[in-house]
Amino acid sequence: MIDIIALLIATAVIDSPLSHTSAAATSSALKSTISAPAPMTPEQRLEKAKALYEKGFDYEYGITKTVDRTLADKFLKEAADLGHADALFFLGMNAVESGDLEQARAYINSAIELGNMAGKYILGEISEQEYLGDSEELYKAGFKALKEKVEQGDLHYSNVLGYAYRFGIGTEENIKQAIKVFTPSAEQGNAMSLGHLSELYLEQDKIEKAKPLMLKAAEKNNDMAQYNLAYNIYETGSEESLYWLNKAAENNNLQAIMYLAIYYQDKDIKKAIYYYQKGAELNNSRAMLELSYLYENGEGVEKDDKKAVELLEEAFRLQNLEAMNELSIRYLEGRGVERNYEMAEALFNNIISLDESLSEKETASYNVYYQLAERYEEFAKDDNAALDAYKKGLEIEKKETKRDNKKIKAKIKALEAKLNQKK
Repeated sequence: MIDIIALLIATAVIDSPLSHTSAAATSSALKSTISAPAPMTPEQRLEKAKALYEKGFDYEYGITKTVDRTLADKFLKEAADLGHADALFFLGMNAVESGDLEQARAYINSAIELGNMAGKYILGEISEQEYLGDSEELYKAGFKALKEKVEQGDLHYSNVLGYAYRFGIGTEENIKQAIKVFTPSAEQGNAMSLGHLSELYLEQDKIEKAKPLMLKAAEKNNDMAQYNLAYNIYETGSEESLYWLNKAAENNNLQAIMYLAIYYQDKDIKKAIYYYQKGAELNNSRAMLELSYLYENGEGVEKDDKKAVELLEEAFRLQNLEAMNELSIRYLEGRGVERNYEMAEALFNNIISLDESLSEKETASYNVYYQLAERYEEFAKDDNAALDAYKKGLEIEKKETKRDNKKIKAKIKALEAKLNQKK
């Protein structure tokens, strides 16, 4: 039987005026085809995905390796690309931790589609952060799936299940059960389980039991264990404490970063700025706020009011109440920004709505007007605006409470007299 493909190739080579080039190209193409790897069978694909997942998990939690989140992420993503449901779960959990809820939802939905119902636990966390109202139901369903996985011997999920027991998420709080769940995983060398166990023993004032577990986790590069060693075990400012704080900060532990920033603020302003900047880069609103004050006052940096305002705005976007308050005052004073009473009021009203520490009386609409009036007096030095705010507040208070606020009436009278004198 004649090989038709071979014949066509031979004909093309003979007939072409560029026969030498064509032959070379054909030879190269054939070599490429021959050397190309054969497609994986479903079994091979599954085996490769599992190996990548185990490798990623090992780097994530330091079972046999030192924790390396970059490498963990790399291997987990490669496993996820091959359709590994467990890899998708842990990528989703990490995405929640980093604040990327959209990416987290995509990972978790893919995990659930592949049959990993534990993903509902992470959906519960996403739902809670997005105020969707179905978080409790999702937590409970996710907890049930987590419990089944661990009971079937999958210790990879011990940290999540133990955490659920520890804080009563999707189930009743049960510290004894949390310890029971964390222990086998810790015995495997899981750095996070070691860290969780040490924290629970620390809470029970069992320092001698907590310290070796914490030290083991810290040596595996677990950032929370590093921070806890520095903060709870070693003396503040000691060589050991600063060593572990720096280790935790290198691993982007925000608590350690902010601790070091505050620690160095009166000792080495340049170091303090370094840590505040590091915190700001990790979207910490407190770090942004403190940096803003430093730029405003020119402490350790060149005075830059524009930069100060930009940092305040970034902190405001992260719902930092102090930043909102500072911005509100700036808009009243026209300091670093164009004076804008409407913006100042909007920011102030936002503070009122978000500040859960305020009493009902403080958040009452008439009291909000009184507080605004005081701000107009103190920061804007605008008696007319203050007078209008006091009058509006008094009108609302009379209507809602049927009371006649003599104190506010006296303020109104005093402001009217003051304004008449200026005429």
